[in-house]
Order: sequence, then structure tokens, then C-alpha cells
Amino acid sequence: FLEEAPAGARTPDWLAEAVACGVLNDLYPDDPTCCFSTGYGRPDRVPAEWRNTRTWAATARGLASSGKALGFGDLAVLDLNSLSFQALVQSWSVLQVLRGKDENGTRAFLRKVRRGGEPFKALGDCLGLDPAGVDRLWKAEGLRGR
Repeated sequence: FLEEAPAGARTPDWLAEAVACGVLNDLYPDDPTCCFSTGYGRPDRVPAEWRNTRTWAATARGLASSGKALGFGDLAVLDLNSLSFQALVQSWSVLQVLRGKDENGTRAFLRKVRRGGEPFKALGDCLGLDPAGVDRLWKAEGLRGR
């Protein structure tokens, strides 16, 4: 994802992690903690919902309907150390929802951000969304899946 990024370009942590979590979900659906345990402590301290990526969609739907999820504007500016397990699942889920809305627009968004573009501007340019629009779309998708 970041291989062709220009020197000094900074990808938001939520987006880099969302892409990484999508890859892990595909490669290690049963237990991705082999990849995360070194960064997040002992594997036995990893939350149960994190140990099976097949439950991530249900976890994200639960966050969307509970009202406990971060607003996208807040999620998008967190640094890696501030992303909780729930925020990581939410990041993954937001990217999945954006892909479901417009695959080509999401690819264009990723390209712009990877090349150093301002993420919120790229979101508007490529997908016609602002942070509040992402929240509405993500929550509507989460509630529809319940």
C-alpha cells in the first residue's frame, strides 16, 4: 500500500491500519494475533472479538448500533498508539463500507492519500463525502446488517 508513496508523505494511521487489517482478514481469518501480539502485548490479552476476523463485521455492526463508536472525524486523526481494538475494527469496517459504496472512488481516494494528498479533501474529491457523511454511511450500513 505504501510502497510507491513519495518521501515524506504521511498516511493517516486509521487508513494504513484499515488496509493492513483487510489483508490480515483475508490471510489469517482464524487468528490474526500472530501478527498483532508483538505490538499489543501477550496473545492471551487480545480481546476475544479480535481473535477471529470472521466476527469483525458483527463487532463493527455492534459498534455502529451502540453509539459507542468514534465519530469518523475523531477516528481519522488518531495516532497508532491511540487506536483501540474497537477503533481498528471500525477503521477496517469504514474502509469496507467505502469500497462497497464505490470501489473505483475508494481506489482513487487511496491513491491520492498514498501520494500525500490531504485525506479529508481526497475523501470529498473521490467519494463526495465529508467526515459526517462517512459516519452516516457507516452507521446506516451497520444498522442495515443487524
